[in-house]
Amino acid sequence: MNAYLSNKLRNLSFLLMILVAFIHGYNVNLKFSDGEQFSPALWLQFVEGFVSDGICRVAVPMFFAISGYLATQSLKGEFNTRIYGKILRKRFSSLMVPYLSVSALGIATVIILQIIPFSRPFFNNFSLGSTTFSKWIWIWLVSPVPYQLWFLRFLCIYFLLYPVIYFLAKYLKLIFILALLYFWSSFGLQQQIGVTKIEVEGLLFFSIGVFAATSQMNLLYRMPSKTFFLLLAVWTFWVGYRTWINIVPELFDHYAVHYHLIGFTSLGFVLFWFLYDEMEPIIARSSWIKEYSNYSFGIFLFHEPCLTIAKKILVRIGASNDTTLLLTFLLAPVLGFGFGLLLSRMLFRFTPLFYSFLTGNRKPAHSSE
Repeated sequence: MNAYLSNKLRNLSFLLMILVAFIHGYNVNLKFSDGEQFSPALWLQFVEGFVSDGICRVAVPMFFAISGYLATQSLKGEFNTRIYGKILRKRFSSLMVPYLSVSALGIATVIILQIIPFSRPFFNNFSLGSTTFSKWIWIWLVSPVPYQLWFLRFLCIYFLLYPVIYFLAKYLKLIFILALLYFWSSFGLQQQIGVTKIEVEGLLFFSIGVFAATSQMNLLYRMPSKTFFLLLAVWTFWVGYRTWINIVPELFDHYAVHYHLIGFTSLGFVLFWFLYDEMEPIIARSSWIKEYSNYSFGIFLFHEPCLTIAKKILVRIGASNDTTLLLTFLLAPVLGFGFGLLLSRMLFRFTPLFYSFLTGNRKPAHSSE
């Protein structure tokens, strides 16, 4: 792979993790197990919605696309049953092992925190006394405490379907992508088949990554700066408009909100890819990004439930008003991201084999994924 593209994918993944942290920092609908909840002002709903469900929303589609691209690019144009078996073995190690391990650690964390009287009200995932054995298994395998693990579960499903995705992307090309785009936008079709929008969204962008690799798309192309900044201004206004009609009851329309989300997410996906090129001179000089970008996957695994813990504690010890919610929205993602980075570095330094096991044999010092 071209050195610039390799660095772009690695550094972009690190920067996207910052966006993911702010998605999880959303606290407008925050609830506690003792029943306490809040009714934030409209301006606060707009600020958090604009950032978490607007600007940052492109992060997850981009992660799916990067995953699909990296998996397919490594095949170098070859695919058969032997290679597929190798893919499944590798993905079991890189996806399933982290999923099962970190899910188990998440359960252990919440159990410990529920035993402590001070922290017990902050966690309503499950009750220690009433949770059956089958429920524990369900939480571990399907509904993990570190809820970001849903991303790995979706990837596991897509890799099981990988032969179908690969051949459709390779031979139907844009017809396949456009069909998935229609599927993503169609509520009725999703309901008929029994899937959710986020499942289809993940499949679409994972397939876009596969398509980019099989078609040997020129990913080194740079959008002209004037065009980029014009589209960025349009996109920013679009995100703001969709956020506003989503929170104002008199303006809310379910279908309008949905289709605007489809539109600005699609445009934002493209713009964030080219945003890196505009920022590359700054990123290239950043020793901080160069040093820590290889810990992206560790940050993904470990930033939750720490971020949620920080979010709930900050709100509870604060004045329970809009100012507290705003400060918590700004601070909790930083704390969660920082904790994930710190824990990743400590585990890699002091227990490198354990870190390697938890992260699916990823090696921060050399990894490009």
